[in-house]
Amino acid sequence: MLFFETEIRILPSLSILYFIFFEVITLRLLINLKIQLIESLHLKSMMPKGGAPNMKRLIIVDDSKTFRKVMERILSPFYEIVGAAQDGAEGIELFLKTKPDLVLMDITMPNTSGKEALAKILEMDRTAKVIMVSGVGDDTTVKECLQIGAKAFVSKSKITSTDGIGSPLCVEVEKVIGFDAPEKVAA
Repeated sequence: MLFFETEIRILPSLSILYFIFFEVITLRLLINLKIQLIESLHLKSMMPKGGAPNMKRLIIVDDSKTFRKVMERILSPFYEIVGAAQDGAEGIELFLKTKPDLVLMDITMPNTSGKEALAKILEMDRTAKVIMVSGVGDDTTVKECLQIGAKAFVSKSKITSTDGIGSPLCVEVEKVIGFDAPEKVAA
C-alpha cells in the first residue's frame, strides 16, 4: 500500500512540473513578443504622423502584393514608405510623383520589367538610388542590374516576414541611403 501511495504522490508532482515548464516557455515567448511590439510602437510613437522630417523616403515596386506588405512591415518603423507600385510603369510614375530617397524594385514584373524601369528612372535622374529586390538572383541578372546603375541587389529568399533592423534588406537600405533614427517628439 505504501508503494502505491508514493507513486500517486509522484505522478501529480511530475504533471505539475511539466505544466510549470510549458507555462514558463509560453510566458517567455509572450514576453518576447510583447517586447518586440513595445519597441515597434515606441519607435512609431516617437515620430509625427506621416513620418519624421528626417526620415528617408522610399517606394516599393513589386508585382507581389504580399511581398510589398512584407517589405513595408520590415522598413516602415525606420523609413517613410511614400508609395507602392505593382509594375515598372507604375513605379516610374510613382518615382516622378514622390521623388523618394530610394526605390526598392523587383526585376520580373508585368508590363515594364524592373530592369527597364531602372534604366528609365536613371535616365530621368542620374542621382536616383535603386536597390533591386528579386527572386531572380542569377549572376548575369545581378551584374546587368548593377551595370545599369542599381546600387545593390537583395535576394527575396533572404527576406522573411519576421525580419527586423538586422535583416539583409535593412542592411542594404542603410548602406545605400543611411539610417536616421527618429528623434523623440516633445509631447
